[in-house]
Amino acid sequence: MNDKPFEYYAGNGTIFKSDRCDFKNGVKAIDASDDKGKFAQDVAEMIGYHYRNIWPKLNGFTGYDAFEFQFSEKG
Repeated sequence: MNDKPFEYYAGNGTIFKSDRCDFKNGVKAIDASDDKGKFAQDVAEMIGYHYRNIWPKLNGFTGYDAFEFQFSEKG
């Protein structure tokens, strides 16, 4: 599962994509809100989803503090 792509559409409109479910190469945040509060909500939502549905299936994961976001207006 580690090397499968990850994609999540959050409630405030941010789209999160990564080429790997273990986020080894970072996570692209597409169309992220300029409102920091809304972006923080989207990040929390994505992490909650990943934690419950993806992390248990991974063979090793460095944690949510160990990857970087890249920001993009288009996917």
